[in-house]
Amino acid sequence: MNNILVLDLESTCWDHEPSPKQPSEIIEIGWCLLHYKKNWEVTYSGSILVKPRYSLVSEYCTRLTGHTQKNLEDFGMTIEEAAKELTMIGECYGFRADRVVWSSWGMYDYRMLKSEMAQFFPLSHLHLNAKALFSTIYRSKGLGLKSALERVGMEFHGLQHRGKIDAVNTARLLIHLIG
Repeated sequence: MNNILVLDLESTCWDHEPSPKQPSEIIEIGWCLLHYKKNWEVTYSGSILVKPRYSLVSEYCTRLTGHTQKNLEDFGMTIEEAAKELTMIGECYGFRADRVVWSSWGMYDYRMLKSEMAQFFPLSHLHLNAKALFSTIYRSKGLGLKSALERVGMEFHGLQHRGKIDAVNTARLLIHLIG
């Protein structure tokens, strides 16, 4: 367990329930790699934009994530291309998706990755739910990432609901929890 791949997803979303014709889909995959040298540290991070196939980016989603439909159409990849990109990132930084310990804040990202990407990017079953770990240690349920960081005296760095930024902040909290 020399590496932990921390993933954070942004998805299409609405301020009300979407129609059955518009499922929530991944629109950004933020990632960072926690590496154990003398101490755990974030060594690499990045973000992959993904074009939604079946839904449109709502105004609410744009306000929350900063992503627009046009931006994703112009600069995003298909989910299959994003999976290939993650595989290449793994090869470049020395991990295999099907063998790496990976983490996310809560189970939403876990379920989205498993449902949308499993056939293209077979993530291992070695998932560390950072939110559950935090809740167990601090006996506190339901906190968001920013509130959890504040609870341990840390500041959230950057804008919320940006994949790479949320992944790095999750990693920072993980370092605190496992350090």
